[in-house]
Amino acid sequence: MTCNPRWKEIQEALLPGQEPVDRPDIVSRVFKLKLEELKKDLFVKNIFGEVAAWIYVIEFQKRGTSRAAIHIYTDKNGVEHMTENEVNSYLDTRYVCAPESIWHIFDFRMSDRSTPVMQLKVHLKNAQGVVYKEGEEKDAAQRGQLRDTTLTAWFAANQRCYDELESTGMIPEDVVDLPRFLDDFAEDFVYKHFPKEKAEALAYNDLIVRMNAMGEKLEKWMSLGYERIMPDDVIDFDYCTKEGDRMRSTLVAEQEEVVKAVLDAVKSGGGLIYVDGPGGSGKTYVYLCLINILQGMHLKVIPIAWIGIAASLYCLMEERWLHSSI
Repeated sequence: MTCNPRWKEIQEALLPGQEPVDRPDIVSRVFKLKLEELKKDLFVKNIFGEVAAWIYVIEFQKRGTSRAAIHIYTDKNGVEHMTENEVNSYLDTRYVCAPESIWHIFDFRMSDRSTPVMQLKVHLKNAQGVVYKEGEEKDAAQRGQLRDTTLTAWFAANQRCYDELESTGMIPEDVVDLPRFLDDFAEDFVYKHFPKEKAEALAYNDLIVRMNAMGEKLEKWMSLGYERIMPDDVIDFDYCTKEGDRMRSTLVAEQEEVVKAVLDAVKSGGGLIYVDGPGGSGKTYVYLCLINILQGMHLKVIPIAWIGIAASLYCLMEERWLHSSI
C-alpha cells in the first residue's frame, strides 16, 4: 500500500496554501490510520480468506512517500496473497525524509509480523550475563553456570538432535517430523502450479540441494523415496505461454514498451536493460509477464532480488537472493 498525498483525508486537514509536503505529520497519521484499516480488512475480516501468518515492513519510496510492503500467507488449503513488493534495503547514513522522521517521532512500528520470533541472547562461552545482589556475586555466578540461556538451550537442542541422528538415524519426533510438515514444505511449489505429488518431490529435492550446499547429505539422515527431479523437469510450458499472452494483453503502453525491448534483446543475443518506476506502477507485473513469456519459449529464467521478501514475489520458479547467485 502506497500513500497518496491527494487522499481526501489529507487534503481536508491542510490549511489554505499548504501542500502535503508541508505537513508530513498529517500525511503520516493518515497513512497509519489507513494501514490499520487495511490490516483489519486482511487479518480480521479475512477478505482474502483465512490468514495463517503475515509480515509487513514500512519503507519510504524515493525517500519520500510512505508505503507498506505486506506479505500474507493463508492456510495450507488457501492461496497465498501478496500486497506490494520490492522492500529496498537501507544504507547507513542515508538521507531521512520528513515522512520517515515523523514516523519515528510518532513511534509508529517500522515492521510487524503475526508469528513471534525469539531473539537469542548471543554471548561468548561462559560469558553470559548474570544478575546478582550486592554481596551475592559468587552464588550468582555459580547459579549462572547451571542455568541455560536462550543461546545455550538452542545449542543443547541442536546437539540432542545430532546425537539421536548419529545413534538412531532418525530425527527426534519432538524436534521435527518431516511427514507432518510435508504440506508446508511443498506449498510453495503447489502455488507455482505443480501437482501435489510433484510439489512434494520438488520440496524434498530442494532440501537435498540446500543440504549439499552446506556440505551435508540429507540422505544420510532420511530417505522418503521421492524421484530425483528438478523444477525445469515439470514446467508447464503451455500454461506459461497462455499466461504470458494473457498478462501481456493487459499491459499499458509503458509496460508493453519494456516487454518489447526485452524480447527484442533476447532475439538479438541479449543485453542489459534497466527498468525504473514509482511504487505501484506495475514493475513486478511486467517481470512476471516476461518470466511467463520466456519460459513458454523454453528459455531458462533466473529471477534475482536483493532480499528474500522481494525474491518470493517472483513466484513462478526458483527464486534467489542476489548473494546466493554470485
